[in-house]
Amino acid sequence: MKKLLISAIVALLAIVGCEKSNTPAAEAELTLTSSSEVSVSQDGGDVTITYELSNPIDGEEVLVNISTPEWVSLKENNETSIVLTVEPNDGSEPRESSVFVSYADVTSFTVDLNQEGGSQEGGSIQRTATDLTGFYYGEDYEEGVDNFFIHLSDKGFDADGSALADGFFYRLDIYSEVLNYSRENADEIVVPVGTYTLEDTFTAGTFSQYYSSYWVNGPDAIPVIDHTIIDAGTITVTENSIRAELIIAGETHIVTYEGSLVVDDGRRPEFLSTLTDDYTLDLSNHGMDLEAYGDYFGCGYYNYIAFIYPESEDGAGDYISIDMVSTGPTLEDTLEGTYTIVDHNPNAPCQATIGFLENGYMAGSWFFNSPDGFDYGDIAPFIDGSFTITENGEELTISFEIIDDLGNNITGSWTGTPTVYSEEDFTSASRAKATRNYVELSNYKCVKRVK
Repeated sequence: MKKLLISAIVALLAIVGCEKSNTPAAEAELTLTSSSEVSVSQDGGDVTITYELSNPIDGEEVLVNISTPEWVSLKENNETSIVLTVEPNDGSEPRESSVFVSYADVTSFTVDLNQEGGSQEGGSIQRTATDLTGFYYGEDYEEGVDNFFIHLSDKGFDADGSALADGFFYRLDIYSEVLNYSRENADEIVVPVGTYTLEDTFTAGTFSQYYSSYWVNGPDAIPVIDHTIIDAGTITVTENSIRAELIIAGETHIVTYEGSLVVDDGRRPEFLSTLTDDYTLDLSNHGMDLEAYGDYFGCGYYNYIAFIYPESEDGAGDYISIDMVSTGPTLEDTLEGTYTIVDHNPNAPCQATIGFLENGYMAGSWFFNSPDGFDYGDIAPFIDGSFTITENGEELTISFEIIDDLGNNITGSWTGTPTVYSEEDFTSASRAKATRNYVELSNYKCVKRVK
C-alpha cells in the first residue's frame, strides 16, 4: 500500500511538472511619449513623434501609415522616434492629417497633425507678428541717417540672441532722419513713425534689400525656409503698430504687428576701451607676425601690420595689432625708430594709425586680451602715445608707451624674431589684410545683424 501511494505521488508530480505555466507571456506594447495632437505652421517643416516599445517581438517592425502622403512624408523611423516632413500649405484653409503607428497588429497609436492655412487678403499671405526685437544703431553704419534694425516674428529670440523654433522671421533694415536719441534715455528709443520703401540707397524713408530678409525655423530651430531676400515692399509705422507689405519670391506677404515699438540701443559705446586703469602688457612667451603690404597708403613708406600673440596652446593672453608705416619705401628698410600714433592714414615715416571700428570690426592699432583664446576680455584702441622699435640682427624689441581713449597708459615690451610675410605671400583670401586688421567685436556688433 505504501509503495502504491508513493508511486501515485511520483506520477502526480511528473504530470504537474510537465504542465505549462498558466502565466501568459507579456505582450508587446507601443506607447506614445509625445503629444497626440501636433500643430504645424503654414510653412511646414519637420515633426518629431516619440514613443516607447516594450516587449519587442523578433522580426517585427514599427509601421507608419500617413493619411495624406501627398503633403506629409516619412523622413526617419528610428527605434524611439519618427520624423515626418510636412510640406508648406499654399492654400488659405487649414488642413489635417492622421498618422497611424502600429506594431505587430497588437498595439498602436494615432497622432493628428493640424496645419495652418495662409490667411489671404487679396491673394496675399497675411501674418500677425507678436514679437518685435530690434536695435537702434544711430549713424554707426551710415552717416546722416539713423538706422533701425528690427525683426518681426511670432516667436522671437532666446536670451543668447538665437531665433526660436517653429517661428517666422522678417528682418527689416530701416533708415530715418537723424533723431539724436540720448544714451541716458536709451529705454525710450522707438521705431520712428513713417513710411519706408525698399531701396538700397540707405537714405531716410527707406529700408535696405541688402540687410533685410525672411526665413522660417523648423522644430529644431534650423531654417526650413532659409534667408530669402525681399524683392520690393513698403513698411508703414504708426505710434503703436507696424504693417509691412512685402514681395518675396513672387508672393505678397502682409505682416502686421501691434504693441510696443521700443528697441534696444545697439550703438557703439562712446568710449571703446574697457580698461579701468593703467595696464602693463604681459608679452612673455609671445610670437609676432610681421605682415608687409608695400605702399598700401600711397604715402611713399612701407606698410606693415605687426601682430603680437600668445604662443600658449589655448591662445589665452594679451594681443597687440599695429597698423604702421616704416622708415622707407622698401621691405629692406630698417624698422628702427619711434612711432607715433596718428588719427589719420599715415603720411610720414614711423607713424601708426589709431584704433577705430569699421563696420563693427577693429581696425588700425589695438590692444586686446582673451581669457581662453576665443572670447574677448579687455580691449583698448591706440589713441595717442608711441612705441619704439630697436633691431639686433633679425631680433626686434618693441617698447610701448600707449594711451587709450579713456586716458589709460598701456606699457610693456616684446623681444623676439618675427615671422615676416611679404606681399607675395598674400595670394589667398585667408591672408588678405582684412583678416588680421579687422577683427570682429561681437561686444559691439549684434550677432543677429549680418552687417
